[in-house]
Amino acid sequence: MRRYDIDAIRISALFLLILYHAACAFQPWAVYFAFIVNPDTLESIWIFMEMLNIWRLPILFTVSGMGVFFALQHRTWQEFFLNRGARVFIPLVFGSIFIAPLTLILFQIHYQKEVEHIPQPGHLWFLINIFYYSLLALPVFLYWNRHPNNIICRLSSAILRTRFAVILMFSIPILLEALLLKPESYASFALDPVHGPIIGFIFFSSGFFYASLRDDFWHSVSKARFLSVILAFSFYIIRVNFADLYPSHLLYTLATAFEASNWILAAFGFGAAYLNRPSTVLTYLSAAVYPVYILHLPVQQFFVGLLAPVDIPAILKLTVVIIATLGVCISFFEIIRRIKYLRFCLGIKSFAKTQE
Repeated sequence: MRRYDIDAIRISALFLLILYHAACAFQPWAVYFAFIVNPDTLESIWIFMEMLNIWRLPILFTVSGMGVFFALQHRTWQEFFLNRGARVFIPLVFGSIFIAPLTLILFQIHYQKEVEHIPQPGHLWFLINIFYYSLLALPVFLYWNRHPNNIICRLSSAILRTRFAVILMFSIPILLEALLLKPESYASFALDPVHGPIIGFIFFSSGFFYASLRDDFWHSVSKARFLSVILAFSFYIIRVNFADLYPSHLLYTLATAFEASNWILAAFGFGAAYLNRPSTVLTYLSAAVYPVYILHLPVQQFFVGLLAPVDIPAILKLTVVIIATLGVCISFFEIIRRIKYLRFCLGIKSFAKTQE
């Protein structure tokens, strides 16, 4: 059975990543990460990005793990492997050669540096992780699918029937990772070579595991949605306003990990309660959001550079950048999905299938 709320959450998660990157272009430090930065910055909006920063990628890894579970319900391992190649590996290679390098080239042109074409994944780095996670965990996932009533599933389902148990159950492996690795910055998923891949794999595996519990998970997370969002928001307020209250950096990191877990649970809880229904808009966006994300960053760079000398308020520029980036990327999607070989390069299903 298809979970439409998972589609909605995946769309929202990728849109939040696009929004996050747009906000980066208005932060002075982002120039060190090859962003074209608007002369008038908007540092005040970063408090909202701080809320997103700790869970925007983990929720994407979690949803990806859930997607693997649903994909394996109607595919052999050979079909799944071919699908991962078409949907993840080929767009990653194509994007690393032809799309992500444009972001750096536009940066070099804007700041009058030597222009070089350097193949690199850039903002597509997480696709590498998802591809490796899928391959590494596939034997375990296949075994799990063949034994859906194993003792771990039965015990977990029984625990989830206890009200709010899902909050502790979901958080334990995330807290253990933070306790053992003690990352300097919890949100450094792309920059920390140890914490980043490991926590990504934990969220990815958790997504598969909880999807395999089916209605036991969805019912429990829906019931816990209000408590989850209250806990997440409370820990966020403490993190951004009263961080000095924590007696140690480790305790601060553990609190951040717990906050991230609850934002994700809240998203799944509200999604299960209100978003698990089909719609034509959802079907369209589900097909469009992945290629739009692949394309968005060089398009954003172009518009930020174009508007940099324009004398209008920075918040208006940010709004224009977001709308223009999404508009151009959706237009590209409409063109590319009609061209057989190009849509294959971006992992887009056939034009007929995107109409379904």
